Amino acid sequence: MIRADTKMVACGVVLFADTDFRTHIVRELYDTESSYVDSLQILEKYYETLKNNEEVVDKTLASNMFYQIPSITAHHLTLLEGLKDRIEHWDNRQKIGDLVVDTFTKESVIDTYTAFINNWKTAKDAIKLAKSTRPCFVKFLEDWTREHRGKLDLDALLIMPVQRIPRYELLIKELLKHTAEDHPDRADLELAQNELHDLALKINAMESEVDEAERTIIRLKELELNIDGLNDLVEPNRKFLKFDLVTMSSGIGMKKDRCLFLFSDLLIITNLKRKSGTMRKPLSHSCSPQLYPTLDSNKYRLLMKVSLEDLELAKPALCSSKRSFSDREIIERDLEKLNRISELSVSLSGFHQPLDDAVRSLMSGLSRQLSLPHSNYVSETPALTKVELSIATQSGVETIAVSFLTASKRNAWERAFLDAKQALALGHNRRQPPDFLTSIPIGKTRAGLQLTCAAATTDTNAHDLKDIWVCKSDGYVGQVCILNMQPGPQPTLTSCVAVSNCKITCIASIPPAASPAKTTDILHSGNVSPILSDHSSSGTDLHGAERMAIDLDSGEESSDEEASIDDQSRSLPSDKETFQMSFSEDEMAPKVGEHIPDPSQGTMWVGMEDGRIFVYYCNDNIRIRKARIRIQLPAAIHSIISTENSVFVGMVNGQIAVFGRPPHGFWQTCHPDFIDLKLSQAAPIQRMLIVCGRLWCACLNMIFVVNVTTLRVEITFPVVTDATRNVSCLVSSGLGVWISLHNSTVLRLCHALTCQIIGEINLTPSVQKMLAGCDEILRQHKFACLRITALLTCKDLLWVGTSAGVIMTVNMPHVLQGMSKLTSMPTVTGIWHGHAGQVRFLQAVEQPATACTLPQSSTRRSIRRDRRHSVSSGTPHKMMVISGGDGYEDFRCSAHSNHIQASMDSMGREDNTSHLLMWHC
Repeated sequence: MIRADTKMVACGVVLFADTDFRTHIVRELYDTESSYVDSLQILEKYYETLKNNEEVVDKTLASNMFYQIPSITAHHLTLLEGLKDRIEHWDNRQKIGDLVVDTFTKESVIDTYTAFINNWKTAKDAIKLAKSTRPCFVKFLEDWTREHRGKLDLDALLIMPVQRIPRYELLIKELLKHTAEDHPDRADLELAQNELHDLALKINAMESEVDEAERTIIRLKELELNIDGLNDLVEPNRKFLKFDLVTMSSGIGMKKDRCLFLFSDLLIITNLKRKSGTMRKPLSHSCSPQLYPTLDSNKYRLLMKVSLEDLELAKPALCSSKRSFSDREIIERDLEKLNRISELSVSLSGFHQPLDDAVRSLMSGLSRQLSLPHSNYVSETPALTKVELSIATQSGVETIAVSFLTASKRNAWERAFLDAKQALALGHNRRQPPDFLTSIPIGKTRAGLQLTCAAATTDTNAHDLKDIWVCKSDGYVGQVCILNMQPGPQPTLTSCVAVSNCKITCIASIPPAASPAKTTDILHSGNVSPILSDHSSSGTDLHGAERMAIDLDSGEESSDEEASIDDQSRSLPSDKETFQMSFSEDEMAPKVGEHIPDPSQGTMWVGMEDGRIFVYYCNDNIRIRKARIRIQLPAAIHSIISTENSVFVGMVNGQIAVFGRPPHGFWQTCHPDFIDLKLSQAAPIQRMLIVCGRLWCACLNMIFVVNVTTLRVEITFPVVTDATRNVSCLVSSGLGVWISLHNSTVLRLCHALTCQIIGEINLTPSVQKMLAGCDEILRQHKFACLRITALLTCKDLLWVGTSAGVIMTVNMPHVLQGMSKLTSMPTVTGIWHGHAGQVRFLQAVEQPATACTLPQSSTRRSIRRDRRHSVSSGTPHKMMVISGGDGYEDFRCSAHSNHIQASMDSMGREDNTSHLLMWHC
């Protein structure tokens, strides 16, 4: 600390201080920040030197060592410049709290530190590997240290970002002590302290959670290797709880040693197996997960694997008698108490001979028990060491008896078992995990085709099920594939046809009118554009009759009209021009061969990058049927959504086209209304959503709430203050609206009535847990650009798709009126089945329970759950969730040694093929 009567000079910045402790602390903040930035710049020099010198270290290792260092440096250079500016204009009323708050509430800063913390262990491992394999790297570090004498070595420099956030908190706390209550900086400093404290806690918790997840997966892998016949032990949220050596009766009445492995959702019973010609009992008859490496002294053979859901204690209550805990420790404590009673009895003035005799008798009996071997005095009460378990099987309930070495071990195991059962029950009360059904590959007829969007039809097919329309594009061709849902284990892809020579950006299913009307009256009203039919509506329907291979060559089979866009449709109006579509009365008169739209039919609206919308009937066979109606709008289509009497189309120019329909009539596709959000510059309508009867439109970082009747904007509010962070996904459930931003892994929950953010969830730790068993290079690649790419609400689950291919589910909280903040954080659960590349879309479709055939891989738990559902529900319907993305990946494969080769054989093929994954929810 500099003396109070001296001038403070730092980097050309002069502060005059007398007795102002605030000034001294600000100077210390500036000095430490300057030193921190110097250290970060040294790390950048390390990186710049190493990444271009592969003779010293591999480029991938260098990237792992210095991951996120350039981004951290950039953020703190900005903070340092801000501090310098404040100090240059310093006075007793100057503020710095707002500067700290602005810096450490930025999502980009939080994401950068989060990614660095998640990678820190990887960076240390990369340095260790380089030192052990590259002597030239060791020499480089030595030379660099000599050149930068007085600076810390590489390991010490890399740990500085981990330690920096708590240091800020300490300085701000000290600054608050010397800031008056009426100082203009007081409120900002208090907010800064709270934000830094929360960030430090979040980083520490994340680091601990990721480390624990990695350790858990390693433990489960090693246990799986040690138990012959055991597969698929690695599961989300599964933990190893306890190991015990017990005895169980065999079929001929003999008792044999058995091993119990208790997990958070599973009990495994094994026998001991010889290893390397010898067989040794474990060093401990009972151990916790921390001590389980001692189990490596043996191999084990699987005898029984049963879910805790199917297990119950024959006598669920723990024995209340103190004798159930009788072991050496308790006997010794009882002896001590008796000794004290004997000493006190001497001071009694009355006759106490009977008391003395009773005490001596008790002490003699306890002393005899202590003199016996440890196993003998416990064996006198075998009932206290035995547990009877009831197992629910398909043939009925079976009971097995398990004997522990001591009563205390029996009670310890029983407590752990009951705790696990209780935790499992609480988890299932929140939500059962969805059942994975199947994966369907969709081959490419052109290189570069990728899935873009999907929608379920509103009308049902011949099987009384709703089909799924799936769109693919490569920027030059737009294809539509129809997934025909049918009773059975797997749907069939019946059509895959090119419908346009531009990208399909969105698709929406629009329900029909409430009841049919006279279509001739509708046509004469001038509300629809007649399209000349190429095929009779009563012609042969190949939909469902013709089963085609997945790899369909659709490009050559499209008609000339479908394969090209005429010159008129290419010349689009300017972004702000209102596009009018009209027909004369003569043109609107019905002619022979023209198609008259049927309002009783549900329709599929396909939006495209060139501003066109193609309208089909839900049950059209698109392989032989052109679009029933075509609409041309002034800008590229980004989103389509409908209410009962309106279809809203969001465009890239910031306008929304609104198509209405008369009661029981068809859509007025010729004369749409337009909603202009009055943006300062043209920006796309990224997402639209109907929430509580109002239209929510996401544009840039803003939400515009529109009255669907008056078509006027009623409310406008920013999701975040940073104008560069655009909204990417938007879904709702009840009064809660879930929002994600571009290049972000943070979910925000917004109250639909107050438009206030009431909760946030960072999915980075959960994705990190799912990828903990992946190869380091692959994991690093997936984390380099991790973001949320798709959202879906289905029942009480929020489904989240990510760029890493990992799919998460969130138990959605019930949002109430007047709620200002979530009281508890929702549970986030990872799903092992995902995509090798990013998740392109998530779609839900309702299916009758009779059509939902469970695959053989479904567990007894899911069968039992379905039985309960069918009994309790009057209308047995299930929801099917479909994800579309690049490739298919079972994230457990990287954790199972027996699957590694199979994964490597199929990895390249599956990465290049789009897949649809299906679950029952």
